[in-house]
Amino acid sequence: MRALAIVALTMVVFLAACGSTATEGETSTSAPPATSSGPGPTTAPSEPVSGATSSSANTGLEDYKKAVKEWREKYVPKIEDAMAFLDSLDNPLAATDEQVEAAEDLATLTKESASAFGGIKPPVEAASAHNDYLTALEAFAAGFEQFSEGLKKKSFEDVAEALATLASASENGEDARARLESVLGMSPGPGTAATIASLGSRKNPIPFGATAQVGDWVVKVVDFKPDATQLILKENQFNEPPKAGQQYVLVRLEATYAGKESGTFWVDMSCRFLGNKGNTFKTATVVAPDEISDAGEAFEGASVSGNLVFSVDSDQVAGGLLLLEPSFSFDEERVFFVLE
Repeated sequence: MRALAIVALTMVVFLAACGSTATEGETSTSAPPATSSGPGPTTAPSEPVSGATSSSANTGLEDYKKAVKEWREKYVPKIEDAMAFLDSLDNPLAATDEQVEAAEDLATLTKESASAFGGIKPPVEAASAHNDYLTALEAFAAGFEQFSEGLKKKSFEDVAEALATLASASENGEDARARLESVLGMSPGPGTAATIASLGSRKNPIPFGATAQVGDWVVKVVDFKPDATQLILKENQFNEPPKAGQQYVLVRLEATYAGKESGTFWVDMSCRFLGNKGNTFKTATVVAPDEISDAGEAFEGASVSGNLVFSVDSDQVAGGLLLLEPSFSFDEERVFFVLE
């Protein structure tokens, strides 16, 4: 199963699209002034979020921009708050009742946001991009509903299917996001390029301390020592110094087995250090403290932890990434992790 974190999938739609910068030419976010036809009560215009448009195409597009902006300001903060529980969801198969309820709330909120976006009436020139973006939102809503059901049933298959749905929504929604930004006259905000890339890719690696599924394991980096040379040399008298121009680095992982039967982490996983110049480095043949290779067989829901040691060119350590991928897989399942 492709390793994708849910947070990025939602942020692709809710944060990257509709941008973090003001639309070009937008002078005010307030509604147009009320109009009057002489004596008698004034008539207030429709609220922008209702999609009210004027007879002028220009004015219609400006009203649409304002409506989308209001929609974003209403739902994005709520969705970000609703996603907070994901940080503590280390093992979907052991989700607590509170986490299941939080997942259901997130699914409901995502569905509500899609319905609200669908209630905005776009002008003719924005209709196609609007509808494509709405389709992406609805796909995310369906994916989160699947995910909450998978947590409730503690079903690995259902969770995997939900993540596949969300991954597809993310990939298919990228064009819709770009088209909507173009219609809104926006340039991408800071960090948008990284957000658009699937979380876990080299361009958008898993944040330090966050979990990601790699094959049958749910993994996170919990510690990183960029210069562990003296630590390794003291650990065992037979450990040799690293090659000239290199240093030992130590990465500590925690991993939970989420497969159907059982697994052994060091057998199931290929581990490499990706240097800042693009070179990869294999694990070093040394005796290290609390090596993860000492962790034995684990059954469904069991967790293991331990260290990996790499001998890395000293000028490639800063900004390096951990690269993990299943040892026995013909699919593209590599996942990149931030180390500090």
